[in-house]
Amino acid sequence: MSEVTVTPSEPQPPSRPLPFRLPADYYGASIEARPLFPRWVPIGCGAAAALLVVVLFIGGGLASRGGMGRIMDFLLGMMQNEMVTLYSPDVPPASRKALESEMDGLRANIRTERVPIPKLDPVMSALREAIADKKLTKAEVEDLRKKVEEANKPQAPKR
Repeated sequence: MSEVTVTPSEPQPPSRPLPFRLPADYYGASIEARPLFPRWVPIGCGAAAALLVVVLFIGGGLASRGGMGRIMDFLLGMMQNEMVTLYSPDVPPASRKALESEMDGLRANIRTERVPIPKLDPVMSALREAIADKKLTKAEVEDLRKKVEEANKPQAPKR
């Protein structure tokens, strides 16, 4: 018996080019595309994100140690300075003085941590609504004074 050796034949290129690219040609070709972004972009964005996380972590630590009271005191001071120019002519000077006195007392109590931060929510909401139209009427001043007075009331001692 004679042995027959079979040798694989070389693939013959097609006689005419195909109208599409073969997968083997696509995956075997070198990469010709440039990167969409420069190399520093992902590194810079990652560093910015890490910095943001650190800043938020530090901010949370400061807020939990009384920093929130300082922020609220600062905001109330800014709003109080803005209120001076917003009084309408129908607000008597006595009402203005009473509101400013209550606000000063509230800010002092916030600085000494006698007023818990959650008690400031009604005050801040009323203040925001009152100055939204850039005018403080007599009724708004009286309502705001009552809310500030309510927030200023002494707290029952913690057990």
